[in-house]
Amino acid sequence: MYETLLENCGLTKNETLVYLALLKKGKSKSGSIIKEAKVSGGKIYETLYKLVDKGLVKYIEENGVKKFIANHPETLISYLKEKERSLHKKEEELRKALPQFTSLINTNENVETVSLVIGLRGIEPIIYNSLEKGKEIRIMGVNSSKEEKFNNFWMHWHKHRVSLKKKQK
Repeated sequence: MYETLLENCGLTKNETLVYLALLKKGKSKSGSIIKEAKVSGGKIYETLYKLVDKGLVKYIEENGVKKFIANHPETLISYLKEKERSLHKKEEELRKALPQFTSLINTNENVETVSLVIGLRGIEPIIYNSLEKGKEIRIMGVNSSKEEKFNNFWMHWHKHRVSLKKKQK
């Protein structure tokens, strides 16, 4: 349960196992972390230092031996907020570069009017592009789904369509 949540937050499998092991054990040497987390001894220091870089783990030296300590779980929120800031910065950079990417499009070729797309990420740009540029929206085969992400997508699209005062058939 916790493993999936932490992995969805951006930690690797090993980072997740090591972090959880440190939360349970407290201050520990690498050997006891290996046993508790059941990770490869060859990967333990790489994993620990990645967690240190992410601010989730710290270490101290006692009598020349490094011991690692998990930072309070609230640091996970700080880690996610930092990732969010980084993503927003990347988004801004991409938005600035969009005109250059757009200028690379070969406009001499005939533009395809039919596309085969798979998944929500594939269809989203096409749907919103047609919403912005189309005069009338014609949809065939759109029905309710049991998957919340699809329902949320179409509800958001519908609200956007209504706000643009686009008719739909």
